[in-house]
Amino acid sequence: MYADLTITRTGSGRTLKDRLGGFLATLHSRREARRDMARLSQMSEQMLRDIGVTRDEVHHLAQTFHRRA
Repeated sequence: MYADLTITRTGSGRTLKDRLGGFLATLHSRREARRDMARLSQMSEQMLRDIGVTRDEVHHLAQTFHRRA
């Protein structure tokens, strides 16, 4: 059976296509956040000082990030 994604409506009035697009955008932003967190954790102390972040702050951010994800 064929269902057109632009016609199919969900309870909130958003199309299935809109919901799928939002879901994919969320996945993309979380992937970028994980990549950025990995880059921060691999930076040297000098590079972290240059951007004004301490290693403890990076560690704290990583913990809160993994709790949210």
